[in-house]
Amino acid sequence: MGEAIGYALGQWTALTRYLEDGDLEIDNNAAERALRRWRLDGKKLVVRRQ
Repeated sequence: MGEAIGYALGQWTALTRYLEDGDLEIDNNAAERALRRWRLDGKKLVVRRQ
């Protein structure tokens, strides 16, 4: 628990940045969707090579 609190305190600026700017999202769903699409395309590429 202490390690988690220490990590959170060390990342405090990043964790609270969205409070300063109302345009920032609190989640990263858009980034995860983009990476998922790339990952799926990469898997298709591997299948095509086999």
